[in-house]
Amino acid sequence: MTSWPIAALEASGKTQPLIPAPGVYLNPRISPDGQHIAYMGERSGLWSYDIARQSATRLAPQGVGHVWSPDGKHIAFSFRGDAERRFMWVRSDGAKEPVEIAMQCRGVPTSFSPDGKELLINVLDPETGLDVSALPLDLSDPDHPKAGFPKVIVKAKENERRAVFSPDGRWIAYQTGDAIHGDIVVRPYQSESANDIGRFQIAENGAFPQWSPDGRRLYFETVDNRIQMVPISFRGNSIVPGKVELWSDSRLQDTTVVPNFSVLPDGKRLLGIPRVETPANKEKEKSSLHVTFVLNFFDELRRKAPPK
Repeated sequence: MTSWPIAALEASGKTQPLIPAPGVYLNPRISPDGQHIAYMGERSGLWSYDIARQSATRLAPQGVGHVWSPDGKHIAFSFRGDAERRFMWVRSDGAKEPVEIAMQCRGVPTSFSPDGKELLINVLDPETGLDVSALPLDLSDPDHPKAGFPKVIVKAKENERRAVFSPDGRWIAYQTGDAIHGDIVVRPYQSESANDIGRFQIAENGAFPQWSPDGRRLYFETVDNRIQMVPISFRGNSIVPGKVELWSDSRLQDTTVVPNFSVLPDGKRLLGIPRVETPANKEKEKSSLHVTFVLNFFDELRRKAPPK
């Protein structure tokens, strides 16, 4: 089975291994202070890795959609129980067992508001597919939060997924569409309508949108597993996206529907899974090659460079 490290990635293609021992690591999430990595290990649960000590702590036997709380002391995640998916909360140091948060709907967490009092979740609607809701949290007892009633934020005919708060909490970026990659969209968080009104399309054929710490750039993954970046400026209640740029020519490991990168706190590097060359990757590369046939080549050559 193919395995890989987790590394800090620079736009130049240079990598610095942070978890050097290869493994099947999925959804690497950097802590707010940049000192720990939360990841999902295949069939081995949710883990937190201490970069300085080079040691890992198992937090739960399984977990999906894990996100750090803004203070870095807790992680919210989804847990598939015997009958249905459950919403869970655990201390990031592993000092206590995970606790279930009672809530009015079942979903997968995707992003905390900057103050930690709201959590964006993906909720499955039988008619519209995946929608985005915001779950209010009472954190007066940090180890045992209480959930309020979720509020629908984005509801449309296509799947809306992987929504993330901007660093100032005023905007959310998300992916829309039924495929693995879709349109990358930004809209105001405090909108009067949970439909397409007020949204700004940033890019096409992208996945896993992530904000830079200053909120001035938006990163996402392309269909060929590269990272692109869009500079963003703000004008009143509107945003002005810049030109989509290729952040790095290096590729990430293809983990299909599971995120494979996050933005480091310095805003200059990414935490990600570098691509590992495998027979499957090489076959995929071959299948993506395009062949161009030029008809009457020699006639064209004589026209452009006639014999002397």
